Amino acid sequence: MESKANTFITLKNEANILKYLYDNRCSHVPLLYWFGNHNDKFVIVITKYDCSLYDYALESELTQNTIDSLMLKLLSIIEDVHSLFIVHRDIKPHHFMIKNNNIYLIDFGISTFYIDENRKHKPNIKSESIIGSPNYLSFFLHEGNSYSRRDDMISIGYIYLFLSKKTLPWENLHIIDNEYSNIHILNKKNIMCKEMKLLDNVNKISSQISNNLVNYFSFCYYLDFYDEPKYVDNIALFHD
Repeated sequence: MESKANTFITLKNEANILKYLYDNRCSHVPLLYWFGNHNDKFVIVITKYDCSLYDYALESELTQNTIDSLMLKLLSIIEDVHSLFIVHRDIKPHHFMIKNNNIYLIDFGISTFYIDENRKHKPNIKSESIIGSPNYLSFFLHEGNSYSRRDDMISIGYIYLFLSKKTLPWENLHIIDNEYSNIHILNKKNIMCKEMKLLDNVNKISSQISNNLVNYFSFCYYLDFYDEPKYVDNIALFHD
């Protein structure tokens, strides 16, 4: 449910995106049962799942083989979504759901098309505000770039770090900034997050986990804003 009084209404966008994905046979996203008004609120009814990947990871001991297997599924899902010209814009383990040992991607409230009506890639419009969940936000978004496919891919890499460590290096930073808002790229906490997410720093952590993860981050960080990720090559990194 979402109050109509909210400044930003996301459920209507989510309903439209889910219908579009379903109509185009995109699997591993929720089935949209109903969207409408109820008691002065927007309401969406979708599939009920067993748990999130976040909860599953915290409650389970995950081997590297298991994490690699999960990574394959996450990359396959995002490839399907990107193939239909959608960027999710809020990739995190809380938004991957599990049901009957399958994984699904939910919460398309701030998702958008990365192409315009002429099927040309939308331009990179700089912004001083960040969109999405700061812990899983791509390094490039901390620099004020618009969202593109590379950012969904990088966020999935951060999920791999979380699955391996049960936490992220830049989580729980106790930094107070009275000058800039929490979503401003110049907020001290966001600046620290950006520095910790530099490729050298991320790869230093990744090297303790898997060389394939190092290669994955290098692939993704070197992508240009407009580039199409090489999904097959990246999937191959984690394929046994």
